[in-house]
Amino acid sequence: MSEMGDTCLRYGCIKCCLDTEMRLSGSDIARIRNLGFSEDFFIAKENRNPQLKNASGRCVFHDGQRCVIYNHRPEGCQLYPAVLNEEIAVVVLDSYCPHHAQFQLTPNTAHKVTGLVRKLDAKGSVRSFAGIIEGRAGFTRTKPVRRSLTTGSYLRESSKSA
Repeated sequence: MSEMGDTCLRYGCIKCCLDTEMRLSGSDIARIRNLGFSEDFFIAKENRNPQLKNASGRCVFHDGQRCVIYNHRPEGCQLYPAVLNEEIAVVVLDSYCPHHAQFQLTPNTAHKVTGLVRKLDAKGSVRSFAGIIEGRAGFTRTKPVRRSLTTGSYLRESSKSA
């Protein structure tokens, strides 16, 4: 089992970086801005919610080979494929990720996911946890995974399919 992100690098997978609509917290924006990027370069406003922009069908920070801000990427990116499923109020590993079975979902990761949802929700910047990573075929075009402020059990895998 892998920590969040290690598997992506090992397999060279960028599926979650394609057509992303990753919501951004204030701390995400500040961290990326401190790297020297202007907000106009990386922020798209969707329903007044700041989210990562896309360029050529992928996250603006993905150059086709890798994420150029990998060590400073948004919290939602760091935690993926862990997502909060509102329908069952459980943090799950998103089955849209082709390598989700390679990840280990720990109580600490579940706590971080619910904390991120609370942070985004407190700012009114997310209507659904799917908004943290949404808009990709199979994962959230039908938006099966939504936010919840209830943590519930954290070890069940999502029954939602891609």
